[in-house]
Amino acid sequence: MDPELKKLLLSPRVKRYKCGPEQVQKKSWTHRAHSRWGRIFRRLFVLGIWGLAAFSLLLFILYLQMPPLKTALSTPRKASVVILDRNNTHIRTINDLYGLPVEVGDLPDYVWQAIIATEDKRFFSHIGIDPIGLFRAFITNTFSGGIQQGGSTITQQVAKNIFLTRQKSVKRKLQELMVAFWLEAKFTKEQILSMYLNRVSLVSGKYGLNTAAKELFNKEASKLTIAEAAIISAMLKAPSRYHPYRDPKASEKRTRLILKNMYEQEYISGKEYAEALDSLKIMKPQKTRGIRYFTDYVIKDVQSRIGEIETDLVVKTTLDLSLHKKAQQELKRILEQNSDKDVSQGAVLLMKTDGEILTMIGGRDYGESQFNRAVDAKRQPGSSFKPFVYLAAFEKGFTPQTPVWDAPVRIGKWQPENFNGHYYGNVTIENAFAKSMNSVPVRLAQQVGLRQVIDTAKRLGIVSPFRYDFSLVLGASELSLLELVSAYAPFANGGKGVGPYVIKEIKDEDGKILYTRMTESYPTVIAPEQYNMLRMIFSAVILNGSGTKAYFDGLRGGKTGTSQNSRDAWFIGFTDDIVGGVWMGNDDSTPMHKVYGGTLPAMLFKSILGK
Repeated sequence: MDPELKKLLLSPRVKRYKCGPEQVQKKSWTHRAHSRWGRIFRRLFVLGIWGLAAFSLLLFILYLQMPPLKTALSTPRKASVVILDRNNTHIRTINDLYGLPVEVGDLPDYVWQAIIATEDKRFFSHIGIDPIGLFRAFITNTFSGGIQQGGSTITQQVAKNIFLTRQKSVKRKLQELMVAFWLEAKFTKEQILSMYLNRVSLVSGKYGLNTAAKELFNKEASKLTIAEAAIISAMLKAPSRYHPYRDPKASEKRTRLILKNMYEQEYISGKEYAEALDSLKIMKPQKTRGIRYFTDYVIKDVQSRIGEIETDLVVKTTLDLSLHKKAQQELKRILEQNSDKDVSQGAVLLMKTDGEILTMIGGRDYGESQFNRAVDAKRQPGSSFKPFVYLAAFEKGFTPQTPVWDAPVRIGKWQPENFNGHYYGNVTIENAFAKSMNSVPVRLAQQVGLRQVIDTAKRLGIVSPFRYDFSLVLGASELSLLELVSAYAPFANGGKGVGPYVIKEIKDEDGKILYTRMTESYPTVIAPEQYNMLRMIFSAVILNGSGTKAYFDGLRGGKTGTSQNSRDAWFIGFTDDIVGGVWMGNDDSTPMHKVYGGTLPAMLFKSILGK
């Protein structure tokens, strides 16, 4: 035997394996293979350690870039202004984006159950993320070819709404998961749900369940019914799409789905489910947008009286809510029924004869246009300006029975005509006023002077600039509905000049009175003798003149007005207690089709105040 082979066979290594040369060669290859896999596993282990370290570093960096968690929970509220009507009914809360906070424990169970049942039914069992919901959303979105479902839990939405932005990125999603786990570890489920209810976006760019309850149903969230809670819950998926005002059909369809989920998950009984479905058929969420013209005006008045709003306020106003709603409904009805007459807008203002504004409607739809046509629009009043001319004439010795000549009149190149082109010859002032003749007030203004007419109008409350030519006699100088109605108040209250107002009282959050309306002693701007004459001619307008369509039992007088080519149509009238006015026209001043002060405006005035 070869000595080297013998030595190899007798070596300790060979003895240990107890094998021949072939086996030694095989074991040598196996050993090398094991070593290679060992090196691979070691390398993977090291890479895993480094990867975990890198991921941990990434999470730490993302954590450092997040806003402070504690300070985010205590976002300061803006000072709010709660506005009440004359009977202390809540009509609007302004400035408070988040509303008054709610706690889950203070709500009827079905209020938060309406949200849980559809938005996150495993909320009380998951740890901040819902793997089942994520998988379901993945499958649904994959087969639909688009984003049809989301897998975010309520905890994740709290993380996003309070602490993070809505930016769609991997970075933001990782931060969202980190905050979600932190929330679940730090707070109870009830606390997380309360955070969600107070910060979720629902209506009008504002946040919180209480705000939505006030905006839609004019009540606190704790007073919601099952159906009302479901309506609000339906908006969580897409506030604009499922808003009950903007798309009632879509809102009802999703609300029914939520009620079904509540029933199937045994949050409500079969009887409660049926009753809620029945109530949807007759339930009409309260639209308060028409009140916004009034409340916007109130806020400006509050700021002018107390300056910057730095504390929560409660403002009691002069608004008559029932009268306001009726006026809003009637304005909308008449405009819709007469759309063929090319009239698109209207405004209504009613006040007590002492200046206390009862309703202010600045347009047909606040959602479409926030421009307040009752206050900010300056339009030509037409013949509704003529009472100031006649008052100036009465103060110069004319009377309702004074004969005047109705015939064509010319001043320079200007030659006004009567409305129907017909002239009546010798008439009384009372008849001329009732029939709204144009030549007669022009002749009267020539005799008493333009300055006297302007001074008379200013004395009664007209504050807009005047044209200093005779066209102002026929209402060519533009003014607002608010100042015209205010200037008519002395015709109704015995001749006292008044200032319009909307605020009765302002209190701070502690109940301290910051402002209260004091009883004022108004100056006399019309002497008794002239006042009686005016009441006589105003009465003639509604009894046998241009304003007969406005007449109802209790109406004491009024005046029509139509500007050139029917661009503006007015009726201003008064009862023993109320003076008010109506304007109709188009924002771009295009002519209307056969709409005059004695037609639609007079009819609207009667439909609001007539019994």
